[in-house]
Amino acid sequence: MMEKFIPTPEDHGHQPVDGWSNNPPGKPEKHGRKPMVWGFIDFLAQRPAILDFLRALLENNHRGEKEVIRRELPERLAQRVLDLGCGTGIYAPFFGSDYVGIDISPTCIKYAQQRYAKNFQVMDAQKLDFPSESFNAIWVSGVFHHLDDAAARAILREMKRVLEKNGRAVVMEDIPSQKFISKIIEGRDLGQNIRRPEDYSGLWREYFFVQKEYPVRTGVCDFQVFVLTTQ
Repeated sequence: MMEKFIPTPEDHGHQPVDGWSNNPPGKPEKHGRKPMVWGFIDFLAQRPAILDFLRALLENNHRGEKEVIRRELPERLAQRVLDLGCGTGIYAPFFGSDYVGIDISPTCIKYAQQRYAKNFQVMDAQKLDFPSESFNAIWVSGVFHHLDDAAARAILREMKRVLEKNGRAVVMEDIPSQKFISKIIEGRDLGQNIRRPEDYSGLWREYFFVQKEYPVRTGVCDFQVFVLTTQ
């Protein structure tokens, strides 16, 4: 599945927050991916509008994500919400004025700032530059399947730190699919850590309570939704 962050020259050396790969564009091959794939990534890296269009096609205009946001964050318009790994900011319009979107990609953040009148910042999610308990809610979509367990734990620690005691985090992550077309797209996704739902849950439970979880299919993509609380 096409994801929101694509490494650009200024991003090299960083752990991606919502990204395709830890490796810079132009690397000959990784996990069986051929050089022309990297060329296509290079092409999209400077064209976030095209990337958004392709993702909208694959994910049915993000209908599943939008329904999850409405269902699980009903008070979002009046809350201070952190969109962690916001990419190009496609979910920003569904939140109120006290929204903050962060991503490690300067290219994506610049595009988001030009498109939406919201607060976007370039930031490493493993080292959040926010005070403790500064958010009522956290929204995370398609971030953790790009991260190994160590990086995921670093982000989860920071999420727990900045989330208020009675807050909730809603995480929506890619999961292995049994559908033929989904498997093809999944094979083109440069996220290297697509996990089974129970494996995601195991990570979450080290830092949060898993209040509930359920599968969602949006377009040709399969996800698992997790609602996390600190108590």
